[in-house]
Amino acid sequence: MSLPAKRISSEGDLGINPKLSESRRAKLMNIKQREALKDQLTEKFQNRFGQGAADRGADEVSVASAAIRQEVDKFAQTAGATEANVDRLERRLQHRAQGRVSDDRSVVTGVSAYSGITGLSQRSRSCTSLAGKSVVSLGSSTGYDWNKLDEYASYLHEQDSFRQQLGVVALQRKMKMDLDQQVKEKQRKKLESLEEDKRYHQNSLMELERWKDQEKLRAEEKESKVQREKKDRSEQLAYEKQLKVQEEQKKVAEESMLVEKIVVEME
Repeated sequence: MSLPAKRISSEGDLGINPKLSESRRAKLMNIKQREALKDQLTEKFQNRFGQGAADRGADEVSVASAAIRQEVDKFAQTAGATEANVDRLERRLQHRAQGRVSDDRSVVTGVSAYSGITGLSQRSRSCTSLAGKSVVSLGSSTGYDWNKLDEYASYLHEQDSFRQQLGVVALQRKMKMDLDQQVKEKQRKKLESLEEDKRYHQNSLMELERWKDQEKLRAEEKESKVQREKKDRSEQLAYEKQLKVQEEQKKVAEESMLVEKIVVEME
């Protein structure tokens, strides 16, 4: 199926501001072409499925213009402008006209379903789409106002920057949380290390005191042994000396008795 042969004006026809940069010029042209395509598709499907459409089938009811525009907006936001995707969009609207519910996944090839966009992205795209409609509607009869389109492109750039900043802020927040967690973990390990060193120091002091007590006890036992040995030796020497004295006294007594006996016999 081919798209309606509705001519899109060139840059020269619209009188683009020559001071615009190439990137800004290309962005403005893309905006214009996308909005113009949406207008063409909306008009095409209103003629096909809208109220009073002559080509509507007997088993089909009319589809509200707002519903058609909504489907076209979703298509422009999520799908590439290929003939196959336009055919899928037409089948989706035909299912609406026939009272059937269409599967979003059958509308677009290689693109997420319309409902797959996040809430923030949907709101942002909706605002952008409304702004684009208002800008393009200004040029529908009198030509495009490139100053307005330039403002719209700046708005899109601001929206992109805002979304990027949100991502950067979220990333920075996550990095800060990770860094805080690392700092806390490092502090925890440092405290554990200090506690371990403290326990080791205390245990070392206890071991040192225990060793000192044991050494003192051994020294006392050694001294006690030396004193006992010294006492025993002194007592032994005294006993031996006493025995010697007794032997000497006995010998003297025996000699005296022997002398007396000899004297008596000689008389």
